[in-house]
Amino acid sequence: IVFSGRLGANEHSDEIFLYEDGELIPLTDDAVRDGFPDINDDGTIVWSRGIGPDGPYGPTLEIVMWQDGELTRLTDDDVSDYGPEINNLGHIVWSSPSYAVQKNRERFSESQRRSWGVSAADRCETRCSEDLPP
Repeated sequence: IVFSGRLGANEHSDEIFLYEDGELIPLTDDAVRDGFPDINDDGTIVWSRGIGPDGPYGPTLEIVMWQDGELTRLTDDDVSDYGPEINNLGHIVWSSPSYAVQKNRERFSESQRRSWGVSAADRCETRCSEDLPP
């Protein structure tokens, strides 16, 4: 199970937690806004992280992936990307304005887009879970 919540006194920053085998494990503990986590059966976790350029409400949200103890940034644009979902094949989709999806399509290789499911996100502005294999 993964979820976001506050850790400590920082009221502007939620953190990401993993609950596994009876243990609560904080994956983040910093002054960065984190939220909308999802996990698949392999334990790969995706979420939105406030590490983009400054927008009207602070840094924009970008999609990150936690896999095998390593954090990888999947998006890098000037709008908020949020609500990522990952299925058991490792396909990832998220909500984002369509022009940001276009920018990310150019950034990622074809094999990365197939692997991460960005091609599914290319076809819509919100979640495309109906496009993903079960």
